[in-house]
Amino acid sequence: LEVGKRLGADLLVLGSLRRVNDRLLVYVEVVESGSGQQIWSRRFEQRSSDIFLLEAEIAGRVAEALGKAYTQPGALYKTMPSVSLLEAYDYYLLGRHYQAQRVENSLVKALEMYRKSIETDPGLASGYRGVAAATLLLSYYSDQPLNQAVELALANLEQALELDPGDEEVYATFGLARHLLGEYAVAEQ
Repeated sequence: LEVGKRLGADLLVLGSLRRVNDRLLVYVEVVESGSGQQIWSRRFEQRSSDIFLLEAEIAGRVAEALGKAYTQPGALYKTMPSVSLLEAYDYYLLGRHYQAQRVENSLVKALEMYRKSIETDPGLASGYRGVAAATLLLSYYSDQPLNQAVELALANLEQALELDPGDEEVYATFGLARHLLGEYAVAEQ
């Protein structure tokens, strides 16, 4: 609950996920950050191949519990990842996990996971975006030359943009690359 105080959030959405064979078991709760009092909770269960439907259902139920409007599931994703390529998305999520740790060995592992996501599904734009972001971060947290990192990142961002022109995170990562090169005016665009 300390995180709620640090973020200045009145409510927190907490959850846990377990995978049992081909089933996903998710427990979600909304709690007051100050008191820790539970406001709402629910258990969800779905086949792992239906992960995106499960995600949309959870988002809708939480929004409903909070009395908020909810965007329909089809609008949640610019490009809905193919459920049949869940393995690629799993690699992508692992990459995000390692990337968030922001240390050299974890960023190397993140790159490995993003590359596996691309190998598994060359059409997963987020995999290319992940390679770009992790490469840029690695240039900051290691002795990898910045110009080399930016060159590799830009090539991956171009590929991601070709696959999903509506991915806002691609543009943000483009901005990061330009910022690292000192091209501040271009980065702000």
